[in-house]
Amino acid sequence: MLKIKNTLTGQLEEFKPIKKNGVSFYQCGPTVYWTQHIGNLRGMTWGDLIVRVFKFNGYDVVHVRNYTDVGHLTSDTDEGEDKMEKGAKRENATPQEIAEKYIKIFEEDTRALNLFEPSFKPRATGHIQEMIEMVKKLVDKGFAYSTDLAIYFETSKAKDYTRLSGQKLEENIAGAGIGDMNDPAKRNPADFVLWFFKAGKHKNALQHWPSPFKSPLVENGEGFPGWHIECSAMSKKYLEESFDVHMGGIEHIPVHHTNEIAQSESANGAPFV
Repeated sequence: MLKIKNTLTGQLEEFKPIKKNGVSFYQCGPTVYWTQHIGNLRGMTWGDLIVRVFKFNGYDVVHVRNYTDVGHLTSDTDEGEDKMEKGAKRENATPQEIAEKYIKIFEEDTRALNLFEPSFKPRATGHIQEMIEMVKKLVDKGFAYSTDLAIYFETSKAKDYTRLSGQKLEENIAGAGIGDMNDPAKRNPADFVLWFFKAGKHKNALQHWPSPFKSPLVENGEGFPGWHIECSAMSKKYLEESFDVHMGGIEHIPVHHTNEIAQSESANGAPFV
């Protein structure tokens, strides 16, 4: 019998896969604007250990580990500068060139550590359409709303929004980020961005795409995805609406992982994990 610590319940629980003899595993991967430090690579090694334990116990494992190459702001919330743009400015390069450079270095590191190759290694910038579709579904279902500057997820409408972190909603506000301080239309400080319009503090964004969303400040809904929606869209594409195991940094439990659960379950109408 294989038992795993469930962060949601805080209990050691018997592992029961959704599909017999198979394990679907999503691991939040690196933001590729800089080299990964030893702590980052420790997390990748733990992910590899999880895969090896499942395989040793006879399971077929589908392991997805993404690359974040847009939308991850320096605060880990909705504040600050896009990390990819920060890297591009530092090296006088494009965000795409920065991503290619540091993905190559990261994969050299993982090979040196003898880590298994994931089944899929999706890049956020390669899945913009999937993100737009999920945001549109959240808007259509009443879980998200638009301002001139962004599309926000309305946290007050999510079922048990803070159940993963154990915080009260008001305690989560400090970690959620306030988006653009000049956005008077934001309804709640805890609401988080699904799609940034190329406006306000992001009017000079280096990476942006057209979208069906409307703002009087931009043409064709130009903008870029928020960090949290990226993992939700990519996990759904490669592992369906519900999967067995999710892994990421412990520091992301109160914000990133909490937001993944909220938006995924609201959009899909199914348990995230």
